[in-house]
Order: sequence, then C-alpha cells, then structure tokens
Amino acid sequence: MLNRKSRTLAAGLAALIMSAVVALAIEAPASAAGGVQLRSIDAPGKCLDVTGVSQDNGAPLQMYDCLGAAQTNQRFYLFYVRGSGTPGRYQIVAQHSGKCLDVAYASTAEGAPIIQYDCQGYTHYNQIWQRYDTGTQYVKYQAWHSGRYLNFNGAYNGAAVVQKLNYTLWYGVVV
Repeated sequence: MLNRKSRTLAAGLAALIMSAVVALAIEAPASAAGGVQLRSIDAPGKCLDVTGVSQDNGAPLQMYDCLGAAQTNQRFYLFYVRGSGTPGRYQIVAQHSGKCLDVAYASTAEGAPIIQYDCQGYTHYNQIWQRYDTGTQYVKYQAWHSGRYLNFNGAYNGAAVVQKLNYTLWYGVVV
C-alpha cells in the first residue's frame, strides 16, 4: 500500500507521462514556417480570421478581408495528428494565439460556431479536422466528431464560420 506522498508522486509522474504522449501525437506544422492564410473559393478576397485578433478561448472565427502578412490572426498552421488511426487528420492552429479551431461545445448541430480554444490533444475530436484533397489545389475540412464541414455563412466581412453538411473548398496562401 502506497503512502500519501508516494501516491501524489505517482499521480504527478502519470500526468507528466500522459502530457508527453499527447505532445508526441501532434507533429510539426504541415504548412509554411509562418503559417498560411486559409481562403475559400466561395468568398474571393476573404480569409479565415479570428475575430478581433482575440487571444481568448471561445473567440469566434469569421471571414474577413485578407489583410496581409502582418495579420497573424489570419494565419494558421496545420498540425498532423498521429495516433488518430486515419491519415489526413489535423489540428488547425491560429498563429497569433496558438489555439486550435474548435467546434463550440463539441456540437454536432448544423451551423454550430467554430471558435478558437486551447488545443486539447488528439482525443478532443471537435478540434480534429479531416483534410480531403480534391486532386486540385483545393481541399475541404471535415470535423472528425460530427462529419460536418468547415464552412461559413456568407462572403462578407464578419460572416460567421460554422460547421455545415455542405462543404466549401479551401486553399492556403503563404504571405
């Protein structure tokens, strides 16, 4: 029987090992060193954008005019998720905040908002996006937990980024 101090030490060691396993499951970015702007063919001149350059958990994503290299809330990294059992699964991470694109509250509903939130590792499926190549320069991203696609509600500044059954095609631009 372990005493209290030994149990506390064992619990701390287990937590440290678990965090190392999660860290090893997420590989280096699959995108350019400075991140890429994610653009859709359905919204010319608009980029995926973290509203208000927010660093906060829960900040919504929107479509907004592409503002160039200095606009780090419009630049994203794709981190390949090892251990997911399927190739092509990624976490999409905002350059300015280091937070992941997240389907709010792990909702499976049509039109659920996409927010940024602390990256939780590969077991939080609402932060994992299956990337489907179309055989062109365009891709589509599907939320692993819901089967719905990364999409948005209009081609105007401030249009909410949401998950939908229908998809839009995205492409990355290095700025």
